Amino acid sequence: MNLPEPSRDLITGVALIALLAMTRIGHFGGIATPPDASLAVFFLLGLWIASSRWLVVALLAAVASDALAIAQGVGSYCITPAYPFLIPTYGVLWGAGRATCLYAERRRGWPRGLALGVALLTSATSAFVLSNASFYAFSGYFKAMPVGDFARAVNPYLRPYLAGAAAYVAVAIVCRRLLLGPERESAGSAASKP
Repeated sequence: MNLPEPSRDLITGVALIALLAMTRIGHFGGIATPPDASLAVFFLLGLWIASSRWLVVALLAAVASDALAIAQGVGSYCITPAYPFLIPTYGVLWGAGRATCLYAERRRGWPRGLALGVALLTSATSAFVLSNASFYAFSGYFKAMPVGDFARAVNPYLRPYLAGAAAYVAVAIVCRRLLLGPERESAGSAASKP
């Protein structure tokens, strides 16, 4: 279906925010909840929607989802002085999505897919390091733990974060193409999107 760009952006943004809200409760998922899609959502918002307003909306949705989860009895272990560092953490993902969109605009085929994959994995790794480093430094839980011990303790969580983000991005790209059709590409378009 060929929708005007504002409609495509609205549908895409609302769907991604809904995905974030539905999956925010569990990092790795469980029987009743899917894994957290936050990393993929922020990357995809940058990739598909040029307006930074959606970054702000997603940040507010993440905070609201966390507050709702805590109000419903989910533990508040992660709500520490390090929590505000999720802003630059998610900003890295959004910025990488944005940069990938602008780069991929001039590419076709496998170079476009390779750029998307490298940007996602690099930005998700950077986000993982930033969020864990800030949690180590500012949460107040690790005063007696050496940095190396902390790094070894969180290292096993990197692979599931990367795999989850990559899986969500792949499924989202397929769903968006099936539901909204291919992007219209013209010389005057702001950016053709994957």
